[in-house]
Amino acid sequence: MSHLYGTIDLTVAGPQSEIQKVAGMLRDVEYTREHEAGLRDEFLSEWELAMSQSEPDAEGHMEVNLNQFFETAHIALQLIERIGVEFEPLGVFVSATVADSVTDEDNELFARKEPGDEAWNDDDGLFEMASWW
Repeated sequence: MSHLYGTIDLTVAGPQSEIQKVAGMLRDVEYTREHEAGLRDEFLSEWELAMSQSEPDAEGHMEVNLNQFFETAHIALQLIERIGVEFEPLGVFVSATVADSVTDEDNELFARKEPGDEAWNDDDGLFEMASWW
C-alpha cells in the first residue's frame, strides 16, 4: 500500500488564546483506525513540542513553528487543514516537500490561510493530495 511522506514546515500565528486551543482540538479528532490515531498522536506530540518553544509577545500574539519529517504525512496535513478551518483568527502557512511511496518523486507544495479568512489558498492542491490516502 502506498503512502505520502515528507517534510512539513508549518507556521501558525495569531492570538495566544486561540493557539492554545489547538492541542485540545487535535486530541478530540477521532479516527476509527488505530494506525491513523497513532499518526494523529505523533502530530499532536510535535505540535506540543513546538508550542513549548514559543512565547507570546507583549500584545498576546504568538507564532508556533513546526518543521518535521513525517514517514506518513497525510494525517498531519489533514490536521493542519482542520486547524485553519476551525480557528479563523489564526494565520496558517504550510510548505511541504512530499512524495508518494510508489514514485518517490518530490513535490514542493504550499498552502496558506490568512488570519480572519475562512478559506484556504491551496492552489497547489496540497490538501487534495493528502485526501487521497
